Amino acid sequence: MLTIRHVSKWFANGTQALDNFMLKIASGEIVVLIGASGCGKSTLLWLASGLDRASQGGILIDGERVTRPSSRINLIFQEPRLFPWLKVADNIGFGLEGRDRRGRIERVLAKVGLEGFDARWPKELSGGQAQRVAIARALVIEPKVILLDEPFSALDAFTRRDLQQHLLTLWQESRPTMLMVTHDIDEALIFADRVIVMQPWPGRILEEFTVDLQRDRDPASPEFEALKRRLHASLGRSMAGRRHLAA
Repeated sequence: MLTIRHVSKWFANGTQALDNFMLKIASGEIVVLIGASGCGKSTLLWLASGLDRASQGGILIDGERVTRPSSRINLIFQEPRLFPWLKVADNIGFGLEGRDRRGRIERVLAKVGLEGFDARWPKELSGGQAQRVAIARALVIEPKVILLDEPFSALDAFTRRDLQQHLLTLWQESRPTMLMVTHDIDEALIFADRVIVMQPWPGRILEEFTVDLQRDRDPASPEFEALKRRLHASLGRSMAGRRHLAA
């Protein structure tokens, strides 16, 4: 269980990013956050990862408060953020210890479809391959929670779709809890058990949608299209709220 309890966040300049945000995510559940830019989605991921601290409230994993980064939780960014001076295997295993380190790296490379890429440098990878390495780096420590901040937004449509399906296959193997941020409604509905629509300023929940479609989901199906229309309408209300506050 990932629990976000009464979380508020102010920055040093006085801007309030989140206001009394509350959410419970069950073990193995995928929850997707969407909403207007600036509504605190990425800020929430940083707080959940332990890379930043809430001004009020707290975030807990299985009842234990998150106060710093740990192996229980991993964050995948928009860009791969690989170390250019380390080869693929060392990027994946950075900070990983233990007698089976090499074996774990090789197994996770196979899972993301990059067998034989362990000795390559990041500059030798395509964008999709580099993001696969980033996913492998998140998976190798076998975290309880994976946070994803628009992990496929920089990729072309074909590569994005391929990696979406690949990540879902990997999720089905071990069922980590996942909290994802995206601006792509199709992507939200492909992944989510629940979609949370957020509203600015400060960030808070506007609406919540349960996605009760069986996997694998067909974006062309009437059920998918119906949910997509509802999410478009809700996102429009979120954007309208932003425009009203900015006026």
